Amino acid sequence: MLDLFWAPALSAKHLRLHGYDAVKERAEREKRGILYISLHAGNWEWSSLACGLAGAPSIAVAEQFANPAIGPIITALRQVTGQEIIPQEKSMLRMMRTVKRGGRAGFLCDLGVHPTQAATVVRVFGLEISASILHAVLAQRADALLVALHTIPQRDGSCDVRAETIELPSDCTPQQIAQRCWDHFEPALRHNPGLWMWPYKHFRYRPRSAEKEYPFYANESGSFEKLRKKEGVA
Repeated sequence: MLDLFWAPALSAKHLRLHGYDAVKERAEREKRGILYISLHAGNWEWSSLACGLAGAPSIAVAEQFANPAIGPIITALRQVTGQEIIPQEKSMLRMMRTVKRGGRAGFLCDLGVHPTQAATVVRVFGLEISASILHAVLAQRADALLVALHTIPQRDGSCDVRAETIELPSDCTPQQIAQRCWDHFEPALRHNPGLWMWPYKHFRYRPRSAEKEYPFYANESGSFEKLRKKEGVA
C-alpha cells in the first residue's frame, strides 16, 4: 500500500514490463482479449501501473474500504497510468464484455472466498484453500489469453514486471484452470517466500481429513466439505 502512494511519480524507468510485446502480438493475431492475473506478492499494486505505462491498461475490481473516505484516494492512485477501477456491482459482466471485445482485465487470483460463493478448491503449498473461481470462468467463457504478471522488486527501488502466458488445454475445467494458475506462481514463491502477503488468512478452512498441519486460525467447515465433494477432492 505504501508503494502505491509513489504512483504519481513513477515512470517506465521505475516499472519495466518484460514480455508484453509477444503477448500483444499473439492477442492481435488471434483476435483475443487478455486477462492479467497476479498474486498479493511483491509490488503487486505496481503490476497494473506498469501495464498502463506500457500502453496496455486494463479494468479491475477493487473491494470497498470500510472507511468510505479512503476509497477515492486509493482509486485515483490505482488509475494514474490509465487503468480503470470498476465497482463490484455487475463487475463480472462488464469484465466479460471488455475481454470479449479484445480488451484487458486484471484479477488477483489468490483471493480466498467463502465456500458457498463463487469458489473452488485449490491446493496451495500442499494445503487446500477455498479460492475464487471467477478468473477461471472469465478466461474460459471469454476465450481470453491468460497472462501471469510477476512483480519483482529490485534493490534500487524499481520493479521488474514479467508477463508470461499460461497455456490452457481446451478441455480444462474452471477448477483445473484455477489450479494451473496457482501452480504457475508457486515455484517463484517457494524460491522467495517473503514476496507473498502471508498475513492474509489464505487458509481459513481445514479439511476434516487433513493430514498436514494448517495455520492456527483454520477451522473445519461443513460448507468447505461440500465444496470439496463437489470438486471431487474430498
